[in-house]
Amino acid sequence: MAANAFVTTIREIIPGLPLTLVLTAVPLVLALVPGVLLGYLRSRGRLAYYLTGAYVTLFRSLPVVLQILFAYSWLPSLLAGLAAARGWTVDVFAISPVWYAIAVLFFNTLAALIEVYRSAFSAVPAREVEAARAAGFAESRVFIQVRLPQAFMFALPNLASATVNLVRMSALAYLMTVPEMTGRARMAAGLTFDTITAYGVLLLAYVALCFLIDSAYDLIYGRFMRRLHGTAGVRGLT
Repeated sequence: MAANAFVTTIREIIPGLPLTLVLTAVPLVLALVPGVLLGYLRSRGRLAYYLTGAYVTLFRSLPVVLQILFAYSWLPSLLAGLAAARGWTVDVFAISPVWYAIAVLFFNTLAALIEVYRSAFSAVPAREVEAARAAGFAESRVFIQVRLPQAFMFALPNLASATVNLVRMSALAYLMTVPEMTGRARMAAGLTFDTITAYGVLLLAYVALCFLIDSAYDLIYGRFMRRLHGTAGVRGLT
């Protein structure tokens, strides 16, 4: 019985893996550039610091479950009422819940990346920025060649944590009837009547996925550090 439940659960969970990866990759990619820019502004100016801080605090304070329920239950009705009032022939309820899940995960990921890059830009040594300015670099060149590469290096460990956290948040998309890994594990539990095996396999799947993500970031970090140090050595010889 347990062996059959194990096989059934694996067969159910595997088709949900691509959707879990989509729910992780799409919000992360969409939030990357605005996260860098807003994180830089947050590290530079008082007004930007407070404005972006309000956004970060808002999404840190709201439980993701509450955001998902809001986006899936109330937002479509609001959009449908707005479309009807404007005379638009848009079937809001035909929009896939995947897009609502991506939107919720994007706004939360953006809040996380703003803080990741704020701390990363703040960690860039001021003496290197001043040296670049003294060498006649324009501010745009200082940002691209000095601030951004080092901020990326400082941000990588926290970026890995943000990505793993995004994987974990994507599991809540099952509340929107999105058939990602958690949703399909629930279906497997219903088919086999063996919740322990179903959720045990799901746990192992998330552990393996997060381990692979951490390993990928470690590899990127190692290569980036070797290239950065190699470039620094070449610069020191020239």
